[in-house]
Amino acid sequence: MDMSGAYIPLTRKLFPNAKIVLDRFHII
Repeated sequence: MDMSGAYIPLTRKLFPNAKIVLDRFHII
């Protein structure tokens, strides 16, 4: 997934129980 900040709230909305792990390149 692109590291664009716009995807983070979307991911949290779709997967509220998923842990979002940020590294230098990707959101896993």
